[in-house]
Amino acid sequence: MKMRKLLAFSICVITLVLLTVTSVAAAEIFVSSSGSDSNNGLSASTAVATFDKAYALIGNNGGTIKVLDNMTYSAGAAHTGVVTVKGNTASVKLTLPSEVSLNGPTTFETVTLSGESTIYANGHPLTVQSDVTSDSLLTVYGAKKDAWFSGTTSVKLYGGQYKRVFGGGNYQGASGSDIVLGGNANPNDKATDNGTCEVYGGANHQYVSHTKVTLEGNAITKYVFGSGDWGGSQTTQIYIKGGQAMNVYGGSKANALGSDTTNASATVKMTGGKVESIFGGNHISVSNGTSYGSFTGQTIVSVTGGEVTRRVYTGSYNDADGFFSLSYSSDLYIKGSTFLVIGPDAKLVTNVQSNSGIFSGSRTASQHDDEINTVIFLDGCYSAQSSKLGEKGSSYASYFNSHHDYIVKASANGTVDPADAAGTIKISPAANYVGKIGTKAYNANDTYTLAQAETEVNFVKPVVEENGTITVNVDGQTIDLKQYASYEKHGDGYFFNGWKVNGAYVPLGEDRIYEANAGDVLTPVSTAVSLEETGDMYVLGAQIREAANGKYDLRFVTQFSRDFLATDVIGITAYGGENVQYGHIVLPKEDKFVGMRLVGEIVPNDKTGDNDVVFVEKEELLELDKPTLTGYIPRNVPAVKLFEEPSDDYIKFTVCITNIATRNYDRNYIVRPYVKYTDGNGVDRVIYGEQYSAASVNSTLAEQAKANI
Repeated sequence: MKMRKLLAFSICVITLVLLTVTSVAAAEIFVSSSGSDSNNGLSASTAVATFDKAYALIGNNGGTIKVLDNMTYSAGAAHTGVVTVKGNTASVKLTLPSEVSLNGPTTFETVTLSGESTIYANGHPLTVQSDVTSDSLLTVYGAKKDAWFSGTTSVKLYGGQYKRVFGGGNYQGASGSDIVLGGNANPNDKATDNGTCEVYGGANHQYVSHTKVTLEGNAITKYVFGSGDWGGSQTTQIYIKGGQAMNVYGGSKANALGSDTTNASATVKMTGGKVESIFGGNHISVSNGTSYGSFTGQTIVSVTGGEVTRRVYTGSYNDADGFFSLSYSSDLYIKGSTFLVIGPDAKLVTNVQSNSGIFSGSRTASQHDDEINTVIFLDGCYSAQSSKLGEKGSSYASYFNSHHDYIVKASANGTVDPADAAGTIKISPAANYVGKIGTKAYNANDTYTLAQAETEVNFVKPVVEENGTITVNVDGQTIDLKQYASYEKHGDGYFFNGWKVNGAYVPLGEDRIYEANAGDVLTPVSTAVSLEETGDMYVLGAQIREAANGKYDLRFVTQFSRDFLATDVIGITAYGGENVQYGHIVLPKEDKFVGMRLVGEIVPNDKTGDNDVVFVEKEELLELDKPTLTGYIPRNVPAVKLFEEPSDDYIKFTVCITNIATRNYDRNYIVRPYVKYTDGNGVDRVIYGEQYSAASVNSTLAEQAKANI
């Protein structure tokens, strides 16, 4: 019994392994005209004979069908995974029937497609790689042959040659489409009247709601339409990144887009490649005297790169003919708004002929009132590119006009984009920049409704600081000058006078906040002051006087230059003003304060006496801008009046240390002068002189005795 169970288990394991190996191997199946459908298709020597068998072996998950020699293609069974049909070499010819209906996502690679064929992708993604060639012109429909496709079709053609390509179907529509014509597609085509290929984002005689067409690489085509051939769309997008085309139309060929109740939109963005003409709207057709191809909504044509050899219109194309004079066969236009965006790198009107130039609006004899047209020049290119506006050809110049209502001149460091409403733009500044119109600032995604024929949008930094000077470029800027404190030269030989705004001091207060507008220039003003001996502010020395109680007092005298007072320091232009205080910081040892009084001397001239001495009852602590010596505590002693009346050269003020005990006569003291003032903005400031030390009662007496010998 155990042997049977073990054998059964072994058979199951072997079967499972074989099934797993077979499933993995089926990711690539070989097919050959000399193969057999009885083979497993897992190698060139066991190739199958038909595509039906190959698709069956690939299964639903997809894989690669390797074509070993020339064969006739068939689409095979339905599958959800991508099936890549690949030639063994590029010379392998795959003959297509007159009609191919795909049953799942399909890619053609390294093969030659032979025969004129119409391919229906049926909504399945179709890709033709750049190493694919074709000996005949193919027609491709992204949507279904016989029903509406609810979804977005995907057709990417990088190789092969084509007559017509549709994102939708033939008389069948779709919800959306995405077409790429790139790589080496249409190598033998011409982007001229003699060209062949026409690419439509929409359908043939049917509706595709949203379309996208990309032209890139080295692909060549005659026409590109955002919508369909007699087929409409709600929104269309065309991206020209490379390749060549004769005419590009954002809209449809002869079918109305939009209505009185629903607006359509068409966008053409060119960043590379080469085209002869771009029209943002529809190609108008006339049949039995009736014009077809009205457009209600908005068109946008953006040319920031690549080359347009002849003309750009943001509106629709109406045909015109005549010999001595022109007449238009139709007069349809964009009922809504058009925008033209031009960048500095675009090459425009490089082959001047009749009807050459850049035109805002539709190709009509005159502008219609309900077509509002705006031209936007980016990155400061107005001076270089605006000369291309209007007719540049010599013939019929008066018949072709640019119908622009507004011109926008934008600088570098940002972009201006069309907004949804007519004559309205969206501001998109670069990081740390704002858009400036007049004196007002506009931030990212702000909109602006144009009111003047010409509007400048300058992208600037709201506030620019250079070498301490702050320039304000736009209104409504809150300037916190504390952020610029490094430019307030103060201390170490400078009095900070304050910030001048446009040459005058303004009140700021301690928070130093200023509400600035465009054009304001804030400049820090400092005045140099010499703190050296014989400079602008320094301690002359110490004096001793005998008090009435028989003890001695020390008096330190500081001299302040009158020349300095004449400088532009608002708070100290005259002694005794409300905004100025002179004084000293005295730093004895903390325990030596016992029994002593610190006095701001007010003895004018040489008068002495107890009545002239004012004792400070409460000492104010000041915060020094330099560290104090270890073990010392500063005391602030303001001077209450002058030691000497101001002369033409200087003023003097003092500090007295009184009631000094006999045991402290040998003690030295450190004195530091200061001027406390209010600067031009109403901010309180203090400037300190150099420290003066080594003054004691006994040493001063000794110096005086020596002087009297």
